[in-house]
Amino acid sequence: MSTFSPAVMLSLTVLAGILLGGAQADTSPDPIAHRPAPEAGQEQAPPGTPNVHCESTKGSFTIEMHPEWSPLGAERFTQIVADGGYDGTVIYRVVKDQAVQFGYLKDEALRKKWQQKKDLQDEPQVFRDPNFHRGMISFAGGGKNTRGTDVFITFMTGNANGNPRAPWETPFGIIDEEGMKAITSFTSEYGDFESFGGHAPQLGHGYASLKKTHPNIDYLGKCTLVYPETTRHPRAPPRHDGGARGAPRALSDTAREMAKEMQHLNDPSLNEIVSHAVQLKAHHDNEPDSPDQRTRHVEQGGLVEPSGTRWNTANPKQVMLGLICCFCVFAIIDVARGGRRLRRLSRLL
Repeated sequence: MSTFSPAVMLSLTVLAGILLGGAQADTSPDPIAHRPAPEAGQEQAPPGTPNVHCESTKGSFTIEMHPEWSPLGAERFTQIVADGGYDGTVIYRVVKDQAVQFGYLKDEALRKKWQQKKDLQDEPQVFRDPNFHRGMISFAGGGKNTRGTDVFITFMTGNANGNPRAPWETPFGIIDEEGMKAITSFTSEYGDFESFGGHAPQLGHGYASLKKTHPNIDYLGKCTLVYPETTRHPRAPPRHDGGARGAPRALSDTAREMAKEMQHLNDPSLNEIVSHAVQLKAHHDNEPDSPDQRTRHVEQGGLVEPSGTRWNTANPKQVMLGLICCFCVFAIIDVARGGRRLRRLSRLL
């Protein structure tokens, strides 16, 4: 069994700390837990999140999607939109100054498809005092773990249904005031369900009867996913402008030459250190420079972080420290052996 020299052991310890420091899980408390519900435009969704644009009999509106508020809810809603499920859907419940509700899918085949899906599990409440802001959209339910296809949009800001709100009512998006002009225009002529004193339609009778029994009722038109403009363009080429990240990139060729020279020393532990440093440098070269480029990177098959975990990628300082550490180990060992390879490397630089 081979033994490591003190220099190699020290460098391995230092470099391991550098490498681990570049991919450390963020275990800080969830920053969105137990905050007042924000208004439209106040918070930014994760890069690449599509919004949902809907036409209706009273005008169009756009839902600002926030999957970080309700990952399961946002995913289910966008899947139904992408499936065309909400196209032509009736706005079957309009309670004046309170909320509107829809989600009984018009297309029978799609309705059966989504009714066969398992209802969503409830998710943690993320807002309180108030737990809902005017314009927020959430799945409706009739009890624990009952979210299916029906959603509502609230007209109110407050702690409706108690505090915390019913656990199945977790917002996944919000409409701004411009869009709310259309939504608040939906007729409230038929009001709430009959059990609450209203005349909302009996949806079990199907869509065919609505024109006769509820002639003035409103409908959605087509709903579509709208992706951020930046995701429609190909990934930008790598930067070589000598900017903040230019210096580490310029070292890549030198790093490879160093690796070749150091591999001749036939020290397994040192070779492993060099290999890790070069891999880290290569990862940094391919790392997208901005949130927009990260979005395109994911869309083109790049890695995406596991849900609920935030990871910090290596930065230029860590890459430089790793390379310097490797060079110091190389220099110490080569000087002890006569310095021949160090002189050859100096000519490369």
